[in-house]
Amino acid sequence: MPDRIDTDGWHIWDMSEAGTWPATWAPIRYRRDGAHMAVLAEAPAHAGNTLGNIHGAFLAGLGEHVAGVFLRAANVPCVTISIAFDYPAGAVIGRPLEGKVELIRETGRMQFLRLLLAQGDDVALHGTATLRKLR
Repeated sequence: MPDRIDTDGWHIWDMSEAGTWPATWAPIRYRRDGAHMAVLAEAPAHAGNTLGNIHGAFLAGLGEHVAGVFLRAANVPCVTISIAFDYPAGAVIGRPLEGKVELIRETGRMQFLRLLLAQGDDVALHGTATLRKLR
């Protein structure tokens, strides 16, 4: 299903009908921001940990998912070749996660990315990813 575009120009990446793990997430919003892609996402209540914050595994899954946003926008399927994350601060459920994905380099078959997810000034996840295009 193609992404919708809201009135503010954000693309809406809604996986609710996919029947896969991201189907349990709220829709992800993205748009080009210069050389980057800006991302907005919400963590569902069941993504919490025992401390009342967003679980790191949810942040990792979301980070891997949004790493493919450039190829999503171009309707090119991809797989993750490598990914590495750090968690500099916690994130709380009920506040949106704002992100940025930066395309560092692209070849005919690969993309090399840097990404960040934050709540305000608190960076909850930053990392790098390498994706392989499937066509």
